Amino acid sequence: MAVGVMETPDLGLYSLVPGEDKEDKERGARQKLLRSIGRRVRSMSSIPSCGSNGTICWIITSTWRVFLAYSFYGGGCIAFWYYTGQTPHEALGFPERPSTLSATIQFLAAFLTGLTMTEAAARYKAAMASLLEFRDATEALRVSLCSSTGDAKMRVSVQIFIAWMMCLFQKSIVFYTEDFSESLRTFIPNEVCHCVLYRPEVLWNYDFTEFQYVFSNFMLQSQLWDKKEKMIEKLWQRMLSAFKVLHELLQVRSPTTKFTVGKIAVNLFLLSIPLVNADLCSPCILPVVAAMFYCVLRLSAELADPWGDGTGSMGMHDLPLLEVMKFLSSPSFAEADMSEIESTVQWLSRGLQTGNWTYSTGENQIPRNKATDPNKGEMIDFKSMRTLAEVAGFTSWESFLAAQSQDMAVAERNGRRMPTYLRWNVEYGYAV
Repeated sequence: MAVGVMETPDLGLYSLVPGEDKEDKERGARQKLLRSIGRRVRSMSSIPSCGSNGTICWIITSTWRVFLAYSFYGGGCIAFWYYTGQTPHEALGFPERPSTLSATIQFLAAFLTGLTMTEAAARYKAAMASLLEFRDATEALRVSLCSSTGDAKMRVSVQIFIAWMMCLFQKSIVFYTEDFSESLRTFIPNEVCHCVLYRPEVLWNYDFTEFQYVFSNFMLQSQLWDKKEKMIEKLWQRMLSAFKVLHELLQVRSPTTKFTVGKIAVNLFLLSIPLVNADLCSPCILPVVAAMFYCVLRLSAELADPWGDGTGSMGMHDLPLLEVMKFLSSPSFAEADMSEIESTVQWLSRGLQTGNWTYSTGENQIPRNKATDPNKGEMIDFKSMRTLAEVAGFTSWESFLAAQSQDMAVAERNGRRMPTYLRWNVEYGYAV
């Protein structure tokens, strides 16, 4: 028996999921997000030199500590010459000409810095391209699916599935980054938050692999998958390919050892400059050289991992991943869909829980034969659509809920934070 589930008397076995947010969404928020993403991407190639968000300000904030530290070091070398009459180079007895070891350290520092920068730039370009492709491919799939049917239930269901995909994507990001700062509630539309797909137990058990099967099965059973034209198949594959690249870039991040080794080589080179050179100019320009080296290293680190630092603020080179996910999770309901949202949530949740997909209200009843292309004349009955419990390997919805609840409780006792994060409806005053 499901715990803490609100039941609707006239829906039989169907149960609503608690957690509805009573705040109305601002009209036009979706278009504002899209314009914000466009401005952010455009600003990447036109960063000003001056100002609080300019390049000079970024250089100063990134390197002032290093500049100050090596200013003290260079000043100490000059003070040593002033009080002793000898430079550190002469006091240590180094030869007049720089040794081979000094040249080796210099080459190693320059090589590692250049290699890191090259790899970071290539990774940044791939990350931006994959993020924009994922946004465009997902939106193209949404538009094509919603435009190919006159049934409001199917259109609303498509919006629900895409938002569910964003929730599973966010869950995956949180798992790999351990960044719990962004609430899962951000990606769940207010209008459909009662859908069973957003239950913590479902989010806990399901990942993107299962989403692919459930959503593709839904598209086939609803006859949205155009078997003759194959347009939906191409868009689906395009979205999956873009997601795969983006997901790999988020999972496989640059190892911190690469930057650590680079910093060690750079610092060895910087420390050796006043020691292997007898002139007094070297200590004077040392802070500037140190600042430029660290500026390149900092830029490389930001380009190699342009997903933010988990504080919620956007860095100069951070990509708008969160904005893209919010945009894609925001539904784009047609005017005719607004009156069908609640009934669609109930119908979809009941079908995914119990396998009962019958719908006897209005013109678009189920089962029925499809009246328009694509797949005109095909039967829409969802007989081959499997329930969420069956996909997960359980015989009933109740046993699925019990098993996932127990698994989440064990994970919580072991100190895992993911179960608490997935219980997004508890923070809004509802218990499950």
